[in-house]
Amino acid sequence: MNKTKIEGIYYKIKDDKILIVDSLKGKWKIERINSKYDNAIDEILTNSFINSVGNIEKPSLNNFNLLIVDTTDLCNLRCKYCSMNATNTGRRLKENEFYIAFDEFLKLPNISEFLTIEFSGGEPLMNFKFIHNVVPIILSKAGKHNININFSIQTNGTLFNDNILDFIKKYNFSVGISIDGFKKWNNHRVFGNNVEAYDKIMNGINSLKNKSIPFSVLGVITNYEQYDSYLQFVYENDINYFRLNTLANIGRSENLNLSKNNIQKLYDKYAK
Repeated sequence: MNKTKIEGIYYKIKDDKILIVDSLKGKWKIERINSKYDNAIDEILTNSFINSVGNIEKPSLNNFNLLIVDTTDLCNLRCKYCSMNATNTGRRLKENEFYIAFDEFLKLPNISEFLTIEFSGGEPLMNFKFIHNVVPIILSKAGKHNININFSIQTNGTLFNDNILDFIKKYNFSVGISIDGFKKWNNHRVFGNNVEAYDKIMNGINSLKNKSIPFSVLGVITNYEQYDSYLQFVYENDINYFRLNTLANIGRSENLNLSKNNIQKLYDKYAK
């Protein structure tokens, strides 16, 4: 990454694209640029271009604008750092249970008129039948309260098929894919037989691209060297939005014995 004259702003150019990272505000964006900008990067960054860089999430302090629905604690992966210790045994949220809770939620006085409902897990697509059935009911119930719904799902991307993808596209889901960057950093994302899941996840990402379904990626940082590599990963794969979490020492991650110095080095390098 190249540092600009502006404090905290970094950029990288490849072909006709520029990745801009604002390390102080936690903002980033990938855009196409014209050749006329090749020798005027600082001018681009100091003008309206950098001002268009946006946060992925803009939480509201006064209204409920996000409802996370944990559809199941089941997962088809056995990620070595999973904070939930998720396996292929567990329970799935039932539709009648959800409707009771959602009806109570709708009685709250301070729900935003624009509400995001995120289906999470475990691996939420292991309860896709539930998602398929509740989405139209949610729209009907929310519509009676003049609430606009945006659906979101955080998934490992290994269970996609045409039926699921067409459903996601029909209802304009915002899709988040969990992946830790290039293949070398995904050795903790494995199936139950310890086979790495990277290739299947990338197949899922490509299937989203083939269906023209927008998506973001979410990574877990386990080594300070991984951060710069992750920026390169999203850049090379034309991924416009990403989020990063540092490793939480709970669940299965307690058994990894990863050096805390790795994460401390990350903080020392980027949190100043």
